[in-house]
This record gives sequence, structure tokens and C-alpha cells, in this order.
Amino acid sequence: MAGDTNPGRNMWVGLGIQASMAAAATVYTYFQPTEVGGFLEEFATIDSGRRLGTRFSGLPYLGTKQVPFSFTVEVTPNIGRILAAGMGDYSLASVTSVCWDHYFKLTEELPYATILCHAAGVADNTSTPKEIKVMGAKISRLTIAGGIDNVLTLAVEGIGMTMSAADSVSASYTNFGPFLLNSAQGTATLSIGASVLTAALFEEARDFEITIDNGIMADHRIHGSATPVAMSEGDSNVTGRITAIYNDNTWGEINNFAAGTKRAITLSAAHAEPVPTLPTTLHAFTISLRSVRYTGDTPSYDPDVMTIELPFKAENIVSAMITIRNDFSTAYSATA
Repeated sequence: MAGDTNPGRNMWVGLGIQASMAAAATVYTYFQPTEVGGFLEEFATIDSGRRLGTRFSGLPYLGTKQVPFSFTVEVTPNIGRILAAGMGDYSLASVTSVCWDHYFKLTEELPYATILCHAAGVADNTSTPKEIKVMGAKISRLTIAGGIDNVLTLAVEGIGMTMSAADSVSASYTNFGPFLLNSAQGTATLSIGASVLTAALFEEARDFEITIDNGIMADHRIHGSATPVAMSEGDSNVTGRITAIYNDNTWGEINNFAAGTKRAITLSAAHAEPVPTLPTTLHAFTISLRSVRYTGDTPSYDPDVMTIELPFKAENIVSAMITIRNDFSTAYSATA
């Protein structure tokens, strides 16, 4: 397409962390999404009580403005900036001279983010590609999901304050492959026990999902502004589910979990590409939930292959919940 610096890439999304509520991000990570939604202004509507001399009422009035957005990407070693924006707090530790661990955990305050969406490849065939810029955004929900021999995906939902057209930028992408829940190239495992990385390993877990809901809402009473978005106290939660197969190795832990005993869950995903010869693995992805409890109803089973779905809710996470290992040696921030 004329003017497109990335031919064949009809849509991409960029995310950057803002230094303040009003200042757009200057450093972005770019992603090629599988699904994109929103990125247009949306107003709450206030029903009109007027009658027009007919059986119809008057037009509704415009209320609070927000800019919802959503996109889904594959979970690769490159998603750290999304997690930093959607979880709020993390630390960085060097593993070797060539790879670093990024530890992400939940905090009480989320940074504002700028989201760029390149839609011109689909919606516009003029010579100058255009981007949609959403500023003052906060991520309301992150959902990580995957199945056996399937790619892990990260679904992102959020609310921004303003939307505008932006000048075209040249997006750059990494060549990282995705993480898989189970793969011939790696050793992905899903475990449940009294503490992380202990007890039964669910190599045959059919699928896994975790949702971080930040309780984001449009709020007119913070930061002295009429339009920012903020977290609503008490509305945040971490939930998820596992679909597992009953076998000799998992029987005891499934019973403990379904009986209401607090358990810990660890997901270690495998990378889809061969690991280079290094002092330690270059790419890794781990989710650690240290205190979860079963929230499902009485289960039912397929008598041929005994499987069970284990929905759960996690308590407050005070330690690292997600770890990514990659070759990015700088902390994700507004300036790096």
C-alpha cells in the first residue's frame, strides 16, 4: 500500500508509559495484534425525559467521555511494557550478562499510558498512513490464556481520556516467537500445591486462563481533573481457571483444590524457538499465584477421559506474580 512503511502489516498497536497524566509517551513497544477493538470516543448517555408530543422521547444527552480500547497479542518475551502498564510495579534483576529477569506484581497505582493504533492499512488507502493516539490510558483488564500445544495470548482492555489522529511513525518489531503451554521445543509445566513450584505437575492440563481486573472506571474526582480514569477501590480481583485431567499424579491435588484448601499455582511456559547456548535460558515466562481458592460448583465428568475445570480466585498478591526473562536490560519506564 502506498506510503506504508510496513507492507503486509495492515494493523499494529504501540504502547508507551507516560511520565505524567498530560504528557504523551515517548518510548513505545510495538505489537502485531490478532484482534483490535475500540479506539473511538464513547460517551455515557443520559436518557431524556422530554416528550415531543408523540409516543417518542427526545434524544439522550451526552455524559462522561471515555475512549475504550482492546487488543490481543501473542505472549512473547516482548510483552513486558504491557505488564508494567497493567500491573504497576516490578523489579529488574540481572541473570547473566546477556539475560535479565523482569518481576511484575500488582500495586495500588497504575501508570498512565499512550496507545497508538495504526488502522490506516485497513481503513485508508491514501499515501500517508495515519495512527490513532489514545492518551491518559489505563489498562482495566489483562487476560492470559493458553491451551495444550497452543500459543499463550494476552488480551488487553482499557480506558483512555483523549483520542486524536497522530502523525505516522515507523513501527519496529522484534523477532521473538511466542510462549506455548506445552511444546516439543520446551518443557512447559503447570503445577499446583501448598506452595509455588511444588507438588503435582499437570503436564496434561488442557488449558489455563488468568484474568487481572484492575477495577478501572471513569472518575471525575481525582487529580483535580474532570476526565482522568482511576482504579475503583475494592473492585479489583485476580481470577482464573484450569482444565485438568485426572490421573495418578494429579488426583490428590485436585481433591485438595476442589475441597476449598488454599493452594498455590505455577505456570512455566515453553518458548517456541530453540534456546541459544548460554549460561542459562535466555527466554522464560512464569506465572506464580501463591494463594488461590476453588470457586466452582460441583464438577461433572466425562467418563471416558476424566477432566475437571477448576475455576479459582487469588488473594492479594504481595510478591512477584509474573516473571519474564529476556535480553532487555533496562527497566520498562517512561524513558526506556
